[in-house]
Amino acid sequence: MTQRKQRVQETAPPSEPSTTRQSTPPAKRRTSIMTTAEIHKNVKNTALGLYVGTPGLPSTANFFPCGSLGDILISTTTHDEIILRGAFQISRNEFFLQPDGCYRDTNIFGSEFTDVRLSCKLLIPHHEEFQFMSKDLDLIMKNVKGFEALIKRGHDDTFMSAIQTSGGVGAIKMIHRLFTKIDDDENANSNVDEHHDKATEQADLLGSEFSPSNWPVDPKNKERLKEIIDGKKHILNPLPVYDIDHTPLPPSRYMKLSGAIVLASLAFAHHHVKSSKRHVFNAPSQETTIWLWTFVGT
Repeated sequence: MTQRKQRVQETAPPSEPSTTRQSTPPAKRRTSIMTTAEIHKNVKNTALGLYVGTPGLPSTANFFPCGSLGDILISTTTHDEIILRGAFQISRNEFFLQPDGCYRDTNIFGSEFTDVRLSCKLLIPHHEEFQFMSKDLDLIMKNVKGFEALIKRGHDDTFMSAIQTSGGVGAIKMIHRLFTKIDDDENANSNVDEHHDKATEQADLLGSEFSPSNWPVDPKNKERLKEIIDGKKHILNPLPVYDIDHTPLPPSRYMKLSGAIVLASLAFAHHHVKSSKRHVFNAPSQETTIWLWTFVGT
């Protein structure tokens, strides 16, 4: 867990040259003017993570148990958590990156608000600037399947792959934990109030839009959110998404991510639900997810 937290803290938003926005035809609106070469270099920047289309990744990986976080993919050579890097288009289908994850207390799973996972499906962009990702599609999917094959499963076990479909096309499911339980933190023996104070300080640094009191949730979830924060047992986690100018994306703009193209850093996790003999794989979001382009009509 120490390695996991250290790696996440070290992956701050990358420094990019300042740019001036330029007008583009109405059919293709951009939030970035990075060139194809700059995008390619950024995606394959090993200081930020391993390019998801790198050949042979599963042969250098294994899973390490991390409690409630599940089994986390790590490198067999450095023993650090593996962070996967790529350029993706966020699917408009099954888009659940709303600030409250569309939570309803009448959900069929009987889950609590603190269990909410924001989620979306990541597609390989097919626009010309991202041809290198399209060419590596088969290799990317092979790597993900290879990671999942590292887990031994019983004859009667079922599993939910991180590879899903969106509009008949293969996609990777990304998730984000909206809340972190303080007792599950690696510094569980430290003072609870200290954790709460640090979370408050972080919200102050990010701005009032990120404050739990201003967090945009369905009116039915407002009181529930207040109870969770006042209970001081959970920390509210904003999505680690930044605009092209490296400004954190406020929750009021999360819906703008539907259909957007991003440079994303992802972990890879496995959960074993023993009661139902079920294995679940997904890709938790990590730092340095940069919102690049929004295409109209895609």
